[in-house]
Amino acid sequence: MRKIVLLVAALVAFVGCGVQIIKRPIPPDECVQIILDKHKDILAGATIGISIRDMEGKEIYGYNANKRMVPASNLKLITTGAALHRLGPEYTFKTKIGYSGTIRDGVLYGDLYIIGGGDPTIGANDSAAFPVDSVFFKWYHLLKEAGITNIEGQVIGDGRAWEGPIESPDWAVGDLSMYYGAGSSALCFNKNAIDVDGLKEHMISNKTGEQTCARAFRNYLVGKGFEAGGPVGYIGPDGRVELFGEPAQTLTILGEVESPTLMSIACETLYESDNFYAEAIFRAMAEEATGKADYNTATAVLNDVLKELGLDPSEARIVDGSGLSRRNMVSPAFLTQFLCKMQSSSAYSDLAYIIPYSGHTLPQMRSELGGYFHIKSGSMSGVFCYSGYHMSSMCTSIWSPYPTATVSIMINGSTAAKEELFEPMGELIATIYYIIHTSR
Repeated sequence: MRKIVLLVAALVAFVGCGVQIIKRPIPPDECVQIILDKHKDILAGATIGISIRDMEGKEIYGYNANKRMVPASNLKLITTGAALHRLGPEYTFKTKIGYSGTIRDGVLYGDLYIIGGGDPTIGANDSAAFPVDSVFFKWYHLLKEAGITNIEGQVIGDGRAWEGPIESPDWAVGDLSMYYGAGSSALCFNKNAIDVDGLKEHMISNKTGEQTCARAFRNYLVGKGFEAGGPVGYIGPDGRVELFGEPAQTLTILGEVESPTLMSIACETLYESDNFYAEAIFRAMAEEATGKADYNTATAVLNDVLKELGLDPSEARIVDGSGLSRRNMVSPAFLTQFLCKMQSSSAYSDLAYIIPYSGHTLPQMRSELGGYFHIKSGSMSGVFCYSGYHMSSMCTSIWSPYPTATVSIMINGSTAAKEELFEPMGELIATIYYIIHTSR
């Protein structure tokens, strides 16, 4: 009886054809066409793609399923899944503290180096990041253990570990100055964004996160009683340098401090659709595999991971980790296939665990029915997508039953406002529930 009620709700709540559902099963094509016809004005001229697979990879239903489209943030499913598979959920980024020169009577006669290892969480204020004071205290403790109480030289933010531009060359110029277009770097601070007036939407990108991090830590040390009033310097990728003298080639390393786990960072990436974290994860896979973290290498390494999982990378074009570039081209079928193939990975349950349930971002699914889906949103101008897992039973939190199907709905080329697409998207997701449960 409960299943019948939910099946009726799946279309009645959105379409109003409950009598038909009870009398006879509605064919999948007819179900979808009902929604498309109902919203033909909003969806006019847009391309819609749908893919539903069972967990063995067999297609349950497809509508333009193999048509490549811009995935926007749906790409983060591939980035986080691939990283969890390749690096493992317990992977951490490591930031080292080192120095040049000598220590005499508690005074460092030389420069203090903060050596970045790609940790994107330093100085961030979110559920994944450690509080910045706790991070700085760990760095400070390394100095205390070495007997350093004063610094005669510079505090230098060292971002040499990751070469290449910090932004993808495939991002739109207009995005590069915005907080959501801030590039990841070996040493960053506050997601390489600058707070202008306290409003997130007004934050701008910061091209020299290494310097910002060094300045913040120097100020922290001064607050702890250090004499560290010297200049702040930084070394960025591609030879960007601002300091007195030449960068030291040999350093004495005092120790290293680990970031939160990849699992925590990936969870924040999907729940908040965090571009900065996604790019750091994307580049970290390349750094660990090859010692290089530039975008070309990152793309090649991701393709290797896709092959390892049993997918054909030539069926998609992926140029970044966040989905910010419109040059990314992925089909609904590729997304559902990837989600199925993740079953072969030890990280499969980790990925399924951290994908938000549908009511998290789609108001129309904040109901009992919405608890059956763990799906990630993706949107930019003209693009609105949802992809993820259909679950075995209702879930009201991220602690979920097991997935029974993979789903992807992609809308490209729409001229409607995002808010106008909420209703048709919610109805399509409800229709997917109906198709899955009547196909068994």
